[in-house]
Amino acid sequence: MFHLIFSYYPNYSAFSELRVMRVKKICPYKYIQTFTQTHIQVYIQPTTTTNPQFLPFHHSRIMVVIKELSLSSCILIPAQPLTPKSFAKFGYVFSADEQIQTAKTSNANQGTAVKLLKVAPVVNNSSHAPSGKLATANWNIFRCTPPKKYIVRKEHDQQVYTGRVLERHPYSTQTFVPMGRDASEKAFVVICAPNDPNFDNLPLVEKAEAFVCRGDQSVTYAAGTWHAPMVAIGSKGHLDFAVLVHENGVPNEDCQEVVYSPGFEVSFSYS
Repeated sequence: MFHLIFSYYPNYSAFSELRVMRVKKICPYKYIQTFTQTHIQVYIQPTTTTNPQFLPFHHSRIMVVIKELSLSSCILIPAQPLTPKSFAKFGYVFSADEQIQTAKTSNANQGTAVKLLKVAPVVNNSSHAPSGKLATANWNIFRCTPPKKYIVRKEHDQQVYTGRVLERHPYSTQTFVPMGRDASEKAFVVICAPNDPNFDNLPLVEKAEAFVCRGDQSVTYAAGTWHAPMVAIGSKGHLDFAVLVHENGVPNEDCQEVVYSPGFEVSFSYS
């Protein structure tokens, strides 16, 4: 099943075009779910006439759902503070306040800056992809809105987010750099899971971990790391991220997803 996310605009009838495509059997989608005010997510049942590379949407991001799984019991993941050490099994952290004492450094900008060296690698393994199509390094911007309909406030300051998707970029690291949040503000939640070597290297969701991240912290997911879509939190309308990833335009090589029912829960607080 293909999972397509695309942007649309108020004067662009995205739903109408999708319905026309369905009637013409160009894009026989399974169902449509509105996902923010500016994006739609579509689940497409592939047929011999469906080629996701030729779907007529601009600014689209195509992913392949490689597995749908049902969870027999509720999985609750308590979020912990993000630090380079706590996140090390999943990737790398940019957090100067924690790293400036331990990272290798040099002077820069004629002595007005301290350069922290090689904090995280940038990996492009697309040469190993089945298609043989090499990926390019792309900077994208993600404007993330807090998923309020999936967050429930519990007692005191406790919040619980319900996630249903884990994804990975099999051949590329992916870096998220938040923009426009205060250094001390809790701005987003990152959720990762290790591979399960006994289950086709799908996510071992029972061992998933979650991290609450400040506005002055960034993360790099290691290539092939399972992670949830970014969860922006807080009272502001959105959080922008500069995102670095390698993409070759082949859906199954750029991004793969596993969808869970009814989902997993992540608890966090703002205090």
